[in-house]
Amino acid sequence: ADVRAPTPSAAAAGAVPDRAEAIGQLRATMQALQQRAARRIGQEERALANVRRRLDLVHPRRRLDEQRQRLDERERRLHFAVLRALARRAERRLAAAQRLESLNPSRVLQRGYSIVRRRSGEIVVDPAAVSAGEPLDVRAARGSYGVVVAGEG
Repeated sequence: ADVRAPTPSAAAAGAVPDRAEAIGQLRATMQALQQRAARRIGQEERALANVRRRLDLVHPRRRLDEQRQRLDERERRLHFAVLRALARRAERRLAAAQRLESLNPSRVLQRGYSIVRRRSGEIVVDPAAVSAGEPLDVRAARGSYGVVVAGEG
């Protein structure tokens, strides 16, 4: 009403919005609404996924699975610890058996040594402790025999 038009046609054109311009504005508005709706849907989907993840973390099945995994791992470690302990024990027993075997009197005799005893059974460790003519028993690897001391040590 405040705008002057040179002709009635121009006045009508000024009073009625341009169809192409109105369609363009409508399309721009629709596009903006679609973008906002898409952003909002994306936000809500992310929020929902976040809630699902948090629920999964506290779900009893998940906690039970985690406990099972920990138990399996501890069982595996215990199994290997027992195997290592048994192996160490077997090694110690073998070493002790070898030491005992090396100290076994019959093994010592097999290396060429002998055990000399008086008739009373006392072991002679010092040659100066025997007298000439004294009977002794000698034990070697393959048997025993008697001797008589020929001279002083």
